[in-house]
Amino acid sequence: MKICKGDTVLVIAGKDRGKKGKVLKTYPSEKKILVEKVNHHTVYL
Repeated sequence: MKICKGDTVLVIAGKDRGKKGKVLKTYPSEKKILVEKVNHHTVYL
């Protein structure tokens, strides 16, 4: 992958389109990344 941990990325699709965030973790085998403050949900128990 050309994107590494610590890079700043811009979301171009989905409900979080237009948000910027830092890459926290990469999953090369799944071709996915985990981005800070994107798709964040609060769960109340």
